[in-house]
Amino acid sequence: MLFNKVSFALTALLSSTVVMMSGCTTSPSGTASNTQQQAQNALLVYGGHILTMQGMQPSYVDAMIIQDGKIRYTGPLSEAEKLAPQAKRLNLNNNTVIPGIIDAHSHLNSVGMQQTVANLYPPPDGKVVSIATLIQEMK
Repeated sequence: MLFNKVSFALTALLSSTVVMMSGCTTSPSGTASNTQQQAQNALLVYGGHILTMQGMQPSYVDAMIIQDGKIRYTGPLSEAEKLAPQAKRLNLNNNTVIPGIIDAHSHLNSVGMQQTVANLYPPPDGKVVSIATLIQEMK
């Protein structure tokens, strides 16, 4: 259980870092040297589990390019390297990123506290669907 809490905390920290780093780019005016600067300001994220949240089923990609505060590309690493060869690189070291999710109001302490009390929530968060299942969860 401690491993899950630490893993969740690391994932949240990494996701927050990626979002914050993506806001640290400048907006070039479009000259050739600025295009090169723009490519250098890109961040290439790779080496972990990048969940795109596209479609009804989880979809993972090898790489993601963040540029000008926006996700510009998700897909194979080889293609990302061609699109942004000068990009700064962030190796996820097998961690997970869920791009595009910005939660300005979190109660992370509540997640940990839920592990210490009876789960009396209905599906999908819990198993309580009747008085009988509520009593079973309380045992």
